[in-house]
Amino acid sequence: MKKFFFILYFFLFFNSFNLVKSETNVVFLDLNYLVNNSKKGKFIQKELNLIDKKNLNILKTKEDQIKKKEIEIKNQQSLLTEIELNEKIKIYKENINDFNNLKNELNSNFNQTKNQLLNDFFEQITPIIKNYMETKKINIIIDKKNIFIAKSNYDITAEVLEIINKSTK
Repeated sequence: MKKFFFILYFFLFFNSFNLVKSETNVVFLDLNYLVNNSKKGKFIQKELNLIDKKNLNILKTKEDQIKKKEIEIKNQQSLLTEIELNEKIKIYKENINDFNNLKNELNSNFNQTKNQLLNDFFEQITPIIKNYMETKKINIIIDKKNIFIAKSNYDITAEVLEIINKSTK
């Protein structure tokens, strides 16, 4: 009977030891860093900055035109009849509405372009990261922004960045 308990204890002890010994390989990756520092990510940022500057120039020009109209109306206020003044104010308000619509449209188009470029980027790097996972036998990769604290040796961002820069054009 003692032998039975000893063997049972021995068997259970080593089985539980093996369960504790097996671990899940979890690492983290800074996706923002990849977007900001990869060649493809820098290209995307450059494109988005150009679009943004172009949009700002368009809006600035329209805004300056509206301000000139406002000053013109204020200067002519005492010279115009009430009907003429109301007509100019109506046109001025329409210009402001057009400006706001243009601003919303440019902003919406910019966000669509940004989302499309970033989605394309992530579609392009996902197979690269999956291949890296399989090669390094990694079970889980977590985005760095979702981690409270971790040892830096679990950060694979630099290695993945190097692979992405070599793989993407």
